[in-house]
Amino acid sequence: MGLILKFRPNQLEKWDFFFQHILDLYREGKLLSFPLGRAGYGIGGDPSNLNVYYQYWDLYGEDFFKNVIFIGDSIETLSQLGVLNPLAQKIAEHFWPGDLVLHVPFNHQPKNAIQEKIFSLNPELETVLLQRSIYLLVPKHPVIQAFFSYLKKNGHLPVMLGNYALISPNFCAQDAVTVMNELGNEQLGVVADGGRMQKGRRVLPVTRVGVFHLDHIEIEEEGLISKQNLFNTFPDLDDSNSDSAFDSELD
Repeated sequence: MGLILKFRPNQLEKWDFFFQHILDLYREGKLLSFPLGRAGYGIGGDPSNLNVYYQYWDLYGEDFFKNVIFIGDSIETLSQLGVLNPLAQKIAEHFWPGDLVLHVPFNHQPKNAIQEKIFSLNPELETVLLQRSIYLLVPKHPVIQAFFSYLKKNGHLPVMLGNYALISPNFCAQDAVTVMNELGNEQLGVVADGGRMQKGRRVLPVTRVGVFHLDHIEIEEEGLISKQNLFNTFPDLDDSNSDSAFDSELD
């Protein structure tokens, strides 16, 4: 069973101490849970550590491959993993950091420093991603952003291989205790408690948007950022949900 570490804005002096412990677990290949934003908590780990890959497989099975999310500190970092065409770039600049996940083609760059560091120790993941697209997220919550800064300071990439901590339709990862009770096994090393993420009974997930073309998007899941918000922000967009951009995706 892992630990719950309470991160509070009025106790900033504890944050570095907590991060020291979390970094040790990160290096061991343990899964970590962080508050990602209003949509709830996510889980993530070192993308270059093969143990993380196998632990996700234990939790999600083949569904993990369909929902691989790279969670990073910035657009610049994540653009080295996914193809951000001009439309995806505009959406990212407007809504990141935030509660929107972009679904884009995998940006395979064999000589890219970030990809070399990730895939040199995890070649199986590279093989899988060559056949798939990926999800990208720059989260807004200050705890995970502070951890990315801590990773960089200690010579690590500011990116994690992650997923939202939703393991079933009936499970909502709104608070640290729920996450720990549901996922608290030998894989989960720690939950960084940033407080309750959502209020009320109606829980809204993150919004997922596919961007594979220059003139239209596919809203895969409408959540905290509404469809109306997206189209008010980018009125020239074409919503092509009826003409799926993912027909070529492998099952």
